[in-house]
Amino acid sequence: MTGKTAIFLFIAIFAVLAGTVAAEELFGIEVYPGAKADPETTKFLQENLKVNGAAFRTNDPVEKVTDFYKNQPNLKAIGILDESAVFKKGDSVELTIQNPWRDMKTSRTNNDTLISIVSQ
Repeated sequence: MTGKTAIFLFIAIFAVLAGTVAAEELFGIEVYPGAKADPETTKFLQENLKVNGAAFRTNDPVEKVTDFYKNQPNLKAIGILDESAVFKKGDSVELTIQNPWRDMKTSRTNNDTLISIVSQ
């Protein structure tokens, strides 16, 4: 193997490994791909509602997010509507999906999708 071939092989392997990032999980539930953490809503959940958990946001519609979680083997659908869905994992972990949703701190209505994963 020449030096150029070895460098090319190293770069190719690195590119593959860099693209294979493990999915983020919370309480054994995969965070929806591409969803971004919402620190302010997470803080509200933890401080005001006294639950251990986090909130995430995506521009994907509720139906698409719900379809993703329907295929997770460790989740049970509790209720699925056009604008929201609730799933449970065991007795203590709950996942909610909402769009639109109201920011409890500002009372502002948001039109992206909120995903909350909490353990009670």
